[in-house]
Amino acid sequence: MYKLIYISLLVFVLFSCNANNSIEIEQAATSVLIRTIGENEASKFEFKYVKTEAYDSYSIEVENNKVYISGSSATALCRGAYDYLRNECHSIISWSGNRINVPEHLPEVNKTVKSPFKYRYYMNTVTHGYTTPYWDWNRWEKELDWMAMHGMNMPLIAGAHEAILYRVFREIGLTEDETLNYFSGPAHFPWNRMGNIGGWDGPPPVSFFNKQIELTHKMLNRMRELQMFW
Repeated sequence: MYKLIYISLLVFVLFSCNANNSIEIEQAATSVLIRTIGENEASKFEFKYVKTEAYDSYSIEVENNKVYISGSSATALCRGAYDYLRNECHSIISWSGNRINVPEHLPEVNKTVKSPFKYRYYMNTVTHGYTTPYWDWNRWEKELDWMAMHGMNMPLIAGAHEAILYRVFREIGLTEDETLNYFSGPAHFPWNRMGNIGGWDGPPPVSFFNKQIELTHKMLNRMRELQMFW
């Protein structure tokens, strides 16, 4: 009797966890869509998470003038939404601006897309010198949304690399000046990391390192929500 009760409770807990996980994944994708195209247009889409052991996939179906998208991850759901926006509504989400055109009568479509790749890689080492060194959370949130909408699930994020190095150097006994003199300016961090230069156009203030730690935590939390790897 007790064994039966235990098994029943275990099954209930497992199903509850899966249900909560599904809701969180669907909510993460919905939040991306709202931030990207607005709440009114996003309300025309409905997401459903479908777990699969294979590589990411998504399905799109329009019924009763609503777009139903099922997908195997939060990023797959977002990619499915952008597939529909781009190919059926002639919309675009780009770095230079968005053009969103969702007609009153939604074009009908019924399709399934399967990715041939587990990882869709994005950025490279020097991107964080050429492009991102002074981005704040608002700019990074926009970029993470762009990644999700385009199906990218493995961004290269250097994060607070220098902040951790700063801590390590101080803990092993280097002085403040010795530690800071090692670092270049943020725009040259990629080459500083590769050992090509040291101290060039730097160092940044210690407060910059502290802000990078806070920013990186926000980024990692969002990437977890979107089921990205790094």
